[in-house]
Amino acid sequence: MKSTMAPVRLAAGQAGHAGEVLGRAFHDEPGSVWLIPEEAERARLLPRIMEPIIRYCQLFGEAYRRAAASGRRPAGCRPARRS
Repeated sequence: MKSTMAPVRLAAGQAGHAGEVLGRAFHDEPGSVWLIPEEAERARLLPRIMEPIIRYCQLFGEAYRRAAASGRRPAGCRPARRS
């Protein structure tokens, strides 16, 4: 069975979950560790930092997730096209 990895636009109700996923993804990144050195605090704050970024992308651009088996992985954000 072949799985598709095509991007799918993130639904409005998925911003919170996407923030959690991105928070975990960036937890051990050097910039995140430098910004929030305490591990427990970083785990608590990163999803709160990521969710507004995703909401911004949804309001003023586009936010995507990969259409993977779980269907819940954010894939990126790009600005909306201007005419």
